Amino acid sequence: MLTIGFRWISFVNLGVLFCIFIIGLSSGNKAHSESTDGEISRAFFTTKLVKNEPENEVLIMQNDNYNLYYFSEVKNMHGKIIYHRWEHRGEKVFEQKFNVSKKSEKLISRYRLDPLKTGEWMVVITDGQGWPIKASMFKYVKKGSFVGKGVLPIKH
Repeated sequence: MLTIGFRWISFVNLGVLFCIFIIGLSSGNKAHSESTDGEISRAFFTTKLVKNEPENEVLIMQNDNYNLYYFSEVKNMHGKIIYHRWEHRGEKVFEQKFNVSKKSEKLISRYRLDPLKTGEWMVVITDGQGWPIKASMFKYVKKGSFVGKGVLPIKH
């Protein structure tokens, strides 16, 4: 009976903590939504840009390619600060800051990949306060370890 009582108390405590967490998230999201008000209309990795437009979308890339761009287009965020935070296996390796000055603006960051740093890569788009807005991932693999199309053409 005593063991059941402790389990019940632990269950109640977890329930209370969960409710506090949810309340915190909902109030935090409300404050965050008021701070961004805009949208990310497009966001992905590309190996080639022509007139600030991406020519392809990278999902999987072999490590004989080094230069990679992250393209994003933001709308209704003029006057805001936006970051592209590049991460390899969860650790930040590079961050590019953008001061958005137009109602619709293309933001492009570039990173030269280390061929030895294979694995999962991610760019997290954050606002000026560090809140994540969008995230994109791709996989960087050893040359010859992937057969298929990991880079897709974009039709304009």
